Amino acid sequence: MNKKAVETGAKVVKNLAGSKSGRKVLKKAGKAAGKAGSKVVELKLISRFAKTSGKLAGGIAGVQALKSGSKFARRLAKAQIRKKKDEDRAQLREMGVQTKLQWKDIQLGIKRGFDIVAASLMIAVLTLIPVMIIIPVLIRLESKGSPIFKQERMGKDRQRFMIYKFRTMRNPPEGTYSVDGILYKPNGELLEPSSTRITKVGAFLRKTSLDELPQLFNIVNGTMSFVGPRPTLPYQAESYNEEQLRRFEVRPGVTGLAQVSGRNDLTWTEKIAYDVEYIDSFSLWTDIKILFKTVAVVLKKDDIEFTKEDSLTAKPAQAPAAAESTEEAEGAAEE
Repeated sequence: MNKKAVETGAKVVKNLAGSKSGRKVLKKAGKAAGKAGSKVVELKLISRFAKTSGKLAGGIAGVQALKSGSKFARRLAKAQIRKKKDEDRAQLREMGVQTKLQWKDIQLGIKRGFDIVAASLMIAVLTLIPVMIIIPVLIRLESKGSPIFKQERMGKDRQRFMIYKFRTMRNPPEGTYSVDGILYKPNGELLEPSSTRITKVGAFLRKTSLDELPQLFNIVNGTMSFVGPRPTLPYQAESYNEEQLRRFEVRPGVTGLAQVSGRNDLTWTEKIAYDVEYIDSFSLWTDIKILFKTVAVVLKKDDIEFTKEDSLTAKPAQAPAAAESTEEAEGAAEE
């Protein structure tokens, strides 16, 4: 609807009116409608225009034509208004999504800053106490081997990194090998279950979660965070479906929603479901709640349990080299 359309309508009514007074009214209405920028105002002017000029027309055909034109203009204006409202709503929704994503990025930045500062301070304090020195000495006195357990894991964006923990089990005999994920001693005998190889110091470290302290270095170097999904063993990721692969959208954590929702009473499939839920509902407040719940879980000092078996804990059909398979088995048990 524009000035040209109004003028065209005016010409039609002029012919129907056939009088000077009618032409004057039509001319005034046309000018007023042309100057009005609003569709609604224009619509009202056209409506008045139709009533006035209809009387001037003095004919039934003229009146009907003017009424039809007025109804069509009204419907057109309403349709345009609805379209504009829909576009505004869509734009607001898009702005809302963008704002939400920007706020999430801000929170992730704050979280990363907290991770660096808090982890660095904890390392300094624990070294001065000196917990980070006493624990390795106790581990070394009880069993042979390095007090630090390290292993390749998969983190954010499926990037591989080395995770560090205090060793809690006796190392298997040198020459231990694997067949279909089952560990055997060099003489061919079945290696005793991982749970029987946990040392006394290791049991205490697990109950108090002190075995996770070396992961403070992982937090400082950016491969881990205080809160997030537990880092994945590479062979487990091969069995993930599209939904489970989402746990790689964030940095893995020392603790997470799964750890405070059942710890090792859950299967890996159940744990990953909690991880995805955490990613969808991420906020700084959620992280704070998980940290406090973690303290409560640790203070309960539940008996040590290994993660329940399911399809994700099963080893690959073809066993890798002895050293690698031993490490994988130790990693699954350490977790």
